[in-house]
Amino acid sequence: MKLDEIRALVKEKSYKISEDSAKAELQKLFDYYECDFDLIPQGAEEAVEQIANQLISAIRQGKLEIDDKNTDKGLTVIQHLKNGETLTYRELKGNDKTKLSDNLDSQKRLYTLAGILCGLGIDCVLKLPSTDLKVVDALSGFFIVLC
Repeated sequence: MKLDEIRALVKEKSYKISEDSAKAELQKLFDYYECDFDLIPQGAEEAVEQIANQLISAIRQGKLEIDDKNTDKGLTVIQHLKNGETLTYRELKGNDKTKLSDNLDSQKRLYTLAGILCGLGIDCVLKLPSTDLKVVDALSGFFIVLC
């Protein structure tokens, strides 16, 4: 079966937000963290593109929201979970990445960071269904690779 045939089997996603609006939301995240895409290590471009596309898709589906209006907390990111609940990720701080042990595998690093930023710990993240974990992967990947 070819990829086009597989795509035809998957029903069309109903997006709540236009692609342009989603890109503008993502731009808030890039601007806030002053992402410099000229400094991306050679060979990481594809990963950065994949992360950005996953974040745009999550924003378009209404699964992710960038909140830059609460200036007391800095920028927060709100993930709308499949069960109707939300996780709110606070601003990334200097010591957050230092809590990520080098001996953790890459997946556990993503989930550990997400647990730190939402304040609920890795156990909360590990209980999420795979549809919610896709968003966690992209968001944590953004913080690890670009911040």
